[in-house]
Amino acid sequence: MLEDTLKNILKSSFHKEFSLEKKRNDIFQLFVPIYHEDGDMMDIFIRPNDSNHLMVCDCGMTLMRLSYTYEINTSHPVSYTHLRAH
Repeated sequence: MLEDTLKNILKSSFHKEFSLEKKRNDIFQLFVPIYHEDGDMMDIFIRPNDSNHLMVCDCGMTLMRLSYTYEINTSHPVSYTHLRAH
């Protein structure tokens, strides 16, 4: 039921340019043509919360991407880009 409702809402919002994949019982991954600057598609997930609203999240994927470029475990993040060979 929730999956059908989500699909109907998204069809009207993204002009059918999306797909929705059930990842777990209560989490769906939304595939839409929204990309990062390097060309990778953004990771977007939708799940219901306890008050029967929908939550949109990235399930930590943005932090993972940032960890490729920045030292994120310190109070002073440092870019790793200066360490890469050009």
